[in-house]
Amino acid sequence: WGADARPADLGTFPLYNAAPTLCALLGVPPPAFAEGKPMLAGIHFSAERRAEALLDLARQRLARWRMVKVILPYTTGAPEGWLAKVEAAFDRRQYDFAAAAAEEIVQDVDRRMADALPEKRLWRLIAAFWLVIIAATFGLAWRQTEVKKAAATALLLVCCLILLLIPIMRPSLWAWCSALLFGSCSVIAVMMLATGLRGGSGLDLFGWGLWWFALAGLCNQELLDFRLWSWLVLFGLFIGRATRLSKETALSTAMSAMAVALAALIAPGPTNPDISLVRSLLPVFERPTLGALGWSLTADCLLAVYLVIGYFAFIRRTAERRRWESYVGALAPLAVVFILERFSMANVAVVATACAASLIALLAVRPDAYVRGVWLSLICLTYYRALAGEQQWCLLALAIIVGGCLAWRSRDGHPLWEGIGLVVMGLWSFKLSGGVLSFSRITVAEGYRFLGAGWHPYALFVVLALKSFAVIGAPIIPRLSVRPLYSALGVLPLLAAICAGNISMFWWARFMQGGTIKFSDDIGFARTIFVILLAWGILGLWSGVRAVDSLARGLRGDEQ
Repeated sequence: WGADARPADLGTFPLYNAAPTLCALLGVPPPAFAEGKPMLAGIHFSAERRAEALLDLARQRLARWRMVKVILPYTTGAPEGWLAKVEAAFDRRQYDFAAAAAEEIVQDVDRRMADALPEKRLWRLIAAFWLVIIAATFGLAWRQTEVKKAAATALLLVCCLILLLIPIMRPSLWAWCSALLFGSCSVIAVMMLATGLRGGSGLDLFGWGLWWFALAGLCNQELLDFRLWSWLVLFGLFIGRATRLSKETALSTAMSAMAVALAALIAPGPTNPDISLVRSLLPVFERPTLGALGWSLTADCLLAVYLVIGYFAFIRRTAERRRWESYVGALAPLAVVFILERFSMANVAVVATACAASLIALLAVRPDAYVRGVWLSLICLTYYRALAGEQQWCLLALAIIVGGCLAWRSRDGHPLWEGIGLVVMGLWSFKLSGGVLSFSRITVAEGYRFLGAGWHPYALFVVLALKSFAVIGAPIIPRLSVRPLYSALGVLPLLAAICAGNISMFWWARFMQGGTIKFSDDIGFARTIFVILLAWGILGLWSGVRAVDSLARGLRGDEQ
């Protein structure tokens, strides 16, 4: 009821129609970024006021179309000339014609802007993701693949990451990137399939089964959440290790099994994002917890374990003349931080200084590749100490033990098996500490809680983002330090499966079920951005470790 209102059956309509409707009643133009239309069926307007409201809406849509065209230059049409005809008809008091023409302009502009949105080309990105998975799987699997075709697969994976980052930086290049990505992935996928039919993979039935289970499990988190997936695949790695158990791997397998069992006892329960259909079907077991045990005592015990493990990793395993320097340089910062905490003297500055000193010692001592990887892992553990609670730190410490001991040596050299090991250890560690695959969950409050209120919010974000990458990278750095590029590339099909699954679910909800959520507001989009940056992070981490390795070899050669 009210002035100019009349009873009408409006049915179901989007909420964003409210603002243009109120503006029409007030006789003012709608907001610049409005997406809705005035509900004229429920307004008693004269022909003149109806034409005037629709003319205001047409002007607003044209202004919005100009802004969209700046961002997306491939937007088609040039409807500016139509508006002059509508305004001329309005001036001649041809109100019915002006109203109909203005409404037609609004419909046409809305259609053109919708056609220009990247969501319309989303199917190319989805298809390209799945083609990347197929091409990378078979390109990395076939042992008999020609060198040129294997190199083409590696080049494809890196180019795909570049093409995925370009639309984020420049949305106007979305159409070009999606078409190029789809075309190149199609060619390489067909080439790899044709090559693979003539060769062997080097993986047995169990290895292939675990690979396809890992791929399928990452595609739909509503069916199988990340946390449960990581536990199941980790169990599969233990089975693969047990089938080829040897005297050299028996002790490390037992140590990793004990660390996994302890992590299961002290890990908190699943959070809301870690609820899935498979988890709901599993029986609930009441497991004992070590909550009564003080976390400080548990952390001290783990520090003692690290001192013992470090002795064998740095002293007994290496024959270098600087092995004691490596042992002290890697473990001293962690021990110093623990000691200072007992006197309430440890803070972020102390931990950062300890990490920097340890890194300088690493460059000065120049140990071998494996020791260097363990050393960098301990630096990550020291850095994480300042940004997490004692329970989270204990869980990461256990994850690093598992990652170092569960070397999946029975499958060494095969990129797909290496990829499974790297991804599952990184995600298992991340989910074990309560992480979420989204930068949107990083809050300033979390930074203030650990760092204090004197930090700039952007600096806090960088520090906390590095915390997320540290908890993922710490268990896998020792493996990356002694592995070729194909081991790092083995993670990309699995990470692509996360992206493909999230975007496929968004496409299904948007275009098959009629959802209206925007791409940037979808949780799958946030996960996709996180995973793309994670893929770049792993490749960058491998490159950095190998660069330090090359530098160390060069310096040792100069000394000799």
